[in-house]
Amino acid sequence: ANLATTETTELESWIKIRFSGIIDPDNRDQLSGSLRMISFAPDADPLDPNDVGGESLGTFTVGALGRLRTFSAGQADADLSEDLAVGTWFGRAIPDDPALSPFPEVFMTPTFNGDGNFIANDAIATSLHHTAHGDWVKINDTTLEATFLFIIGTPLPENPLGGLFRIKFTGIIDPDDPDKMTGKVEPMLFPPGTDPLNLESAEGIPVVGLTFPELRRVRAIPNPLVGAWMFSKAEFEGGAFQQPLAAVVTLMADGTYIANDTAEFVNGNIHGTTKGIWKKTGQNLAEATAINLGLSADKPNGFVGTFISTISFSYDSARDEVDGQILTTFYPEGTDPLATDSTDGIPFGVTNFSNGKRIQVDVNGEGGGQNLAGEIPVGPWFGTAVADDPATAAFPDIIFEPTFMDDGNVIYNDVQEEAQLYTAAHGKWVKTGENSFEAVVIRANLATTETTELESWIKIR
Repeated sequence: ANLATTETTELESWIKIRFSGIIDPDNRDQLSGSLRMISFAPDADPLDPNDVGGESLGTFTVGALGRLRTFSAGQADADLSEDLAVGTWFGRAIPDDPALSPFPEVFMTPTFNGDGNFIANDAIATSLHHTAHGDWVKINDTTLEATFLFIIGTPLPENPLGGLFRIKFTGIIDPDDPDKMTGKVEPMLFPPGTDPLNLESAEGIPVVGLTFPELRRVRAIPNPLVGAWMFSKAEFEGGAFQQPLAAVVTLMADGTYIANDTAEFVNGNIHGTTKGIWKKTGQNLAEATAINLGLSADKPNGFVGTFISTISFSYDSARDEVDGQILTTFYPEGTDPLATDSTDGIPFGVTNFSNGKRIQVDVNGEGGGQNLAGEIPVGPWFGTAVADDPATAAFPDIIFEPTFMDDGNVIYNDVQEEAQLYTAAHGKWVKTGENSFEAVVIRANLATTETTELESWIKIR
């Protein structure tokens, strides 16, 4: 984008740059080629493949374009895509010798890409330098190094280059808190006409070094609907079956939807866990499409058809509660529930849930919001829990299988579900130490197989 003036956000024109390059087979860190610039009026289309409507700003020959490398070689063949450094960080660097620095501190936003590229910006507006580009490597599990270049501009079109800052960046990620990084920045000024790509060059002018006491990782604002929810207030609008009076629902960060309800064991309407996908549809709004299997003990294969549900959710941030509406259609065996033009479905009514409560665990103030990706508990587990006191426990032992998701959600099942009319349990887990964690899950306990009435909630810690 080419701005009209510094007084307005008005677009003067689009600038399109066509670049073609040929890598030097004898020096893979150097290439040559050509560059062409085309200007397009704001109402023209710069994406036109033939540049119709564009005005050429010239063609330029690229004699030698050099690749910027880090001072250290880094770990050979290191896979950076899952490295702790990948992402954008924010913080400030403090001059090691304030007396020699023209500024008391520098705020910065470095970004480490998973392919080894590096992009940086800082808040020193007085030097008119642009976004910096660079390279980064992994030194060890917690240490990284980057080298990057800032082009220093001037307001003079006939003499736009003021110089170049080449900066060596060393960062150390806190292994106990991988969202924090400490380290050092070592800048060097290269006047016009000097070579900043030569790491052994003596033409650069050292500038006072800076230390950053803490950079913090920039994380996406979590979707408030992600998590596990329990619903116990339901109203019905027609329908040919006994609709559920309570449910536990999990909306996962990856768009997966899982739900269990109090109609699962009811004679004539037995069905399995409901699963599907969900997506955000607006501010604090979401929709899900889900499927479950209709079952009957009277059939050899147990299958009588398929339930398709369309669910809409609205989140109330003041109450931290969710309201939902479920529209269910039944497709008998032999029909196609996934056919968008099918007329074989039998409407089973609408269920309106309100005041859905978030299931969460709060241990020593940890609560949610932890980055659990890659943590040891993530995955499915299976085993047996033995009662500490069989005389007072409801069961002598429990054979169970929980799955811990990397978004903090938990799905839990155990051997008592059919005997006690328990649904699966949904909930949350948090890390409480290097090798410890705690979880809370909630399940519905049905009263009988004749009604969807809730007998009790079962909480499992």
